[in-house]
Amino acid sequence: MVGLPDDDPGEGRGDRGDQEGDRCARGGRGSRDRLAAAVDRLDELEPPFTGYDRKRFGGPTSRQVWIDDVRTTHLAQERARR
Repeated sequence: MVGLPDDDPGEGRGDRGDQEGDRCARGGRGSRDRLAAAVDRLDELEPPFTGYDRKRFGGPTSRQVWIDDVRTTHLAQERARR
């Protein structure tokens, strides 16, 4: 994580995200619910992108990677079961 020189690298948003990912990776229905809630929160914050944005950034947008792909890969199976 990039920060000011006196920042403690052990603290910050990056660590919290890693901890949340670790909890979700352990499996179970509760972790899928937490993952779905986290993706929904991110979806509220992330703006929509256009085809031009994909060209400009040279690949998939953050929305595609962290929202759309996660929903498709990890959450679509759960919704299909319900």
